[in-house]
Amino acid sequence: MEEERANTIPELLAPAGSMAALVAAVNAGADAVYLSGKEYGARKYAENFSLPGIADAIEFAHMHGVGVHVTVNTLVHDDELAGAARYVADLYSIGVDAVIVQDVGLARMIRDIVPDLPLHASTQATIYSREGVLWAKKAGFERVILARETTLSELDRILALDPKMRPEIEIFVHGALCYCFSGQCLLSSAIGGRSGNRGMCAQPCRKPYSLLGAAIDRYGRPVGAENVPMDIRYLLSTRDLMLYPFLGEITRRDIAALKVEGRMRSPEYVGTVVSAYRNALDRIIEGAWTPSTEDMDDMSIIFSRGFTGGYLAGETGTRLMGRERPDNRGLFFGEVVSCDPALGRFSVVPKHGYVPVKGDGIAVEDPRSGMISGYTLTQDGMLHGNRLVISMTGLPRMIRCRKGLLVYVTSSPGIGKRAQVRTVSCRFRIPLDLSLDLSPDSPPVLEGIIHTGSGDIVVVRRADFVPERARTAPLSQSQVEEQLRKTGDPIFEIRDCSINYNGDLFIPLGELNRFRRDFYAKVRQEFLDQFRPGGAETAAVARRLESVKCAPGAGAGVRRVPGDLPVISVYVDSVASARGACESGCRT
Repeated sequence: MEEERANTIPELLAPAGSMAALVAAVNAGADAVYLSGKEYGARKYAENFSLPGIADAIEFAHMHGVGVHVTVNTLVHDDELAGAARYVADLYSIGVDAVIVQDVGLARMIRDIVPDLPLHASTQATIYSREGVLWAKKAGFERVILARETTLSELDRILALDPKMRPEIEIFVHGALCYCFSGQCLLSSAIGGRSGNRGMCAQPCRKPYSLLGAAIDRYGRPVGAENVPMDIRYLLSTRDLMLYPFLGEITRRDIAALKVEGRMRSPEYVGTVVSAYRNALDRIIEGAWTPSTEDMDDMSIIFSRGFTGGYLAGETGTRLMGRERPDNRGLFFGEVVSCDPALGRFSVVPKHGYVPVKGDGIAVEDPRSGMISGYTLTQDGMLHGNRLVISMTGLPRMIRCRKGLLVYVTSSPGIGKRAQVRTVSCRFRIPLDLSLDLSPDSPPVLEGIIHTGSGDIVVVRRADFVPERARTAPLSQSQVEEQLRKTGDPIFEIRDCSINYNGDLFIPLGELNRFRRDFYAKVRQEFLDQFRPGGAETAAVARRLESVKCAPGAGAGVRRVPGDLPVISVYVDSVASARGACESGCRT
């Protein structure tokens, strides 16, 4: 929403799985957040928001100059279309800035019912090519969130299109990756009936698997399967995406938004990652950015399965995979080079400049057995030359200290503090000019002019009291101005304060303060109203919604010939089953 920044570098889009995460994203410098309601979102098991909760989130974000995109990006059944359409109409009425959609039928309905609501094609829509982007433009999408499998060469091919002929382009820069093409994975649905395209992915790609080798019979079935010995267990688990080191290259391209994945992550995660990317983008504007080792270490510690630059960085194949373990491995610190059981400590040659401190979480892995144990440091690490000495107090006895153990830092209370230091919570200000007319025998009138990027908003408040002439101690002009400048919110920035007053009146400070509070409440409301549709627009949407004949259970848009019955399809896995189905009258 900040036009100066939008003209030079991409928008930074942050995840908000909860209100606490949203506040963390805003404070860390996000330009926009994306979140979901309780239904129709691809992260059903995040905390998510009720509709009133979304309204509160929108108000908070807009008051801080931050946009809100709401995901409506599951595949929608026919009998859900009416509810989904009403839900999107409600989102429009409370001032959402965009909706993110996968389902093509729902997107068409939204275009018909709410034509001026910005529509973004979800990464679940599997758009990764120039041709897909051109289709999205024709389908009415203002923005395409490219599949994370898009290569740099194809991205450049897309961006070579005339910007007027294509939608805006948004890419993921940080967070979890899917093993399958975005939006095309059916594994969770096939194994456990929990469809990723319905927001219920059970993440089967993070489970351990065995690799089997077998011959194939003439029907394509495996026979004589045998286990193939392997040192790795998590054959489908990918590393996490981190394009932070490549931001200099990325920001030279005409990309509208950079997206951080993580609606299931903690507010601390959101704040840490967003602040790192915000700082980088701000330094890029200044022309003085180099990747920060400290920021990359913090992002590793807060959550990492090991990082990859992914398809955009050309890191595919084994460089994309993290098959050793599927969960947070944190920051790899180094290998144990010596143990001192008598003193309860071990030494490592650190791979990073980070020095663990009391309260940090430490994980120790035995590469021989694969066993991992964790504990919390009870004292700071100590540097001795090129070695770092770390206390073993708390290390479970299941792992005996020896040379060659792998050491990771998996958590640190200091990260949250560093993120708070880097916060830019008051970077957005609402400029406001004030003019007060204070005269005897008439109610005071306070006028404010809110300066926004899209024009000025005039707010006028007439008091419900009439000031009296002072008998002894009149209210001074400086006292009046001092009270007016108490906005109650640092977001309001008073620039000019003009007061028409002769200096001879008496107003109880309680009355003046109540008048001031009522005025600023109206300023806030008028500022927020600019993001909401007017009465005529919402009435038009209601009429269009009513005209769409998609009553629950009717099968929206499906016309059936009276007496026509559904076709029964039978799944078979052998010739005998197919023969039996055909003999019983099955048509497909």
